Amino acid sequence: MTVLAWLVVGLCAVSAGLVLLLVVLRVSADLRERRRAHAHAVTRELVLTVLMGEPDEVLKARDELARLTGEEGRQAEAQIFSYLPKVSGETRTLLVELVLERDAADRARDLLHSWSSVRRCRGAYRLGALHRTDAVPLLIPMLRDRTFLVRRVALRALGSIGDPTAVVPILRSCGGDDRLTRDVVSALERIGQPGAAAMRNELAKGMARSSGSGRHAELATVGLGLIGDVGSVDLLVQALGTPRAALQAAAAEALGRIGAPSAIPALVSALGGSDELVRASAAGALGDIGDPAAAEGLGQALDTAPRLTSRSLAAALLRLGEPGLDTLRRHPSPYAAEALAVHGLRGVM
Repeated sequence: MTVLAWLVVGLCAVSAGLVLLLVVLRVSADLRERRRAHAHAVTRELVLTVLMGEPDEVLKARDELARLTGEEGRQAEAQIFSYLPKVSGETRTLLVELVLERDAADRARDLLHSWSSVRRCRGAYRLGALHRTDAVPLLIPMLRDRTFLVRRVALRALGSIGDPTAVVPILRSCGGDDRLTRDVVSALERIGQPGAAAMRNELAKGMARSSGSGRHAELATVGLGLIGDVGSVDLLVQALGTPRAALQAAAAEALGRIGAPSAIPALVSALGGSDELVRASAAGALGDIGDPAAAEGLGQALDTAPRLTSRSLAAALLRLGEPGLDTLRRHPSPYAAEALAVHGLRGVM
């Protein structure tokens, strides 16, 4: 045979080998997918039994889940973690105990050090779902991870855990990223009253600074309002007097959420400021508080307010009951008439 013939034979053999390899790989992938699907079906039924079964069924399913290994064990663990944020009480306790027996917390900690951002996310999510307070020191550095998604998942995990020691790192690490604003606020709300002292401290420090964006202080202010921290009312009133319009507006909204009647004079005073956002926020806060004592101040502000603020003022007066309605009836502003018309339509409907 010539060299060319040998070359053709060799190429044919290589091609046949590649085709065979592709067939083997495809068959192997199909087999793995079938095993994975079977494991998913088996474990899903067991997990759902733990969630919704009768007491004797729950105990039996729990024992079967504890004995699973390999692909079925991994599938069971993944499904349990997907349900943990959605359950509470004894069911949650049982599921947490089950995954902890399988050393899931240790594996989740190990995932935080993975080169893969997906695995780092998985580790942070699982530690948050387990509410592991001992994981807080590990999750805090993840707030500065190079990957945005990891930072977001770590932030949400810290919110789920609810440890107040995370408040300051959350504000300082993520407070400047507008993409994470909702997640920061949600985390502060979930941490709740135990984090109030740290939020107040961050607000006080922000007010004392003569430079900088003050974003941390604003978010701390929003958090104080969301958790209804009555102890921060005096500090929030002070924040109304700062030169930063965004902080003033956040303080006004927080006072409204808390419902602090003692803040009415400061909020009425804020109605006379030059920033429309602050004036509208103060009007909304007075409406939230709902004290008739604010009717006169709201009515006076309506005399000179611009269009958007006028609507906020009129809406706030509607929420004060009869004293607010009386002020609107006596006021010549077209926005007072508009508010009364809307109020009348609502009454008819």
